[in-house]
Amino acid sequence: MVGDWHHQAIGLGRADVDGVRVERCSPDVGALRSRLAAHHPLWLVVGHVADEAAVRLLVMTAWQVYPDLRLAMLGPAGLSPIAPATAGSALVTAIAWFTPVPALPVFLACLAAGTAIAVWAAGEAEKDLGHDAGPIVIDEGIGQTIALMFVPHRLLAFVAAFFLFRLFDIWKPLGAREAQVLPAGFGIVADDVIAGITTMLVLQGLLWAQGRMGWGLI
Repeated sequence: MVGDWHHQAIGLGRADVDGVRVERCSPDVGALRSRLAAHHPLWLVVGHVADEAAVRLLVMTAWQVYPDLRLAMLGPAGLSPIAPATAGSALVTAIAWFTPVPALPVFLACLAAGTAIAVWAAGEAEKDLGHDAGPIVIDEGIGQTIALMFVPHRLLAFVAAFFLFRLFDIWKPLGAREAQVLPAGFGIVADDVIAGITTMLVLQGLLWAQGRMGWGLI
């Protein structure tokens, strides 16, 4: 049975790469045909039945060829065969744990620049992978970064920020689900920004409450 990779990657292709027309197939047809540029070492045509291994091979090949896809997939995180969004969030959380926190103006400037880059990269990647396809996880990187704002450098606090963000990213409350209809990369990133802000506010509320109550849970 063809898994999530088939449905997320079907239709993978550039409109035109080095003069070679790359075709898209409708998921309704249940087939994938893609031709990479002639000078690349691998091109793959999957006929009427696209098995999961073939689709994964095609995505990994495109990942190796196109730097913007590697950016949109946060390096290897988007290649995870299981829960790539969770893998992307985990990667960002781990990096944040070992990264010194800059001054707030510097952090906000970097966050704004990173968000703009994420909107662009996600918009480019959706041309190949489809709108908000599973391998596109740069949006989770932005959302998880927001979720970690003002979190004390304690293991349980980071774990709470990670799991709360995953909860809100899946649940998509407070307009996050509706934000997905925005065009191109804006719709891909916006819902994660909302989930990240929601996580930050909830977690800061929990930290404030435990301080008032004298608890030491997180």
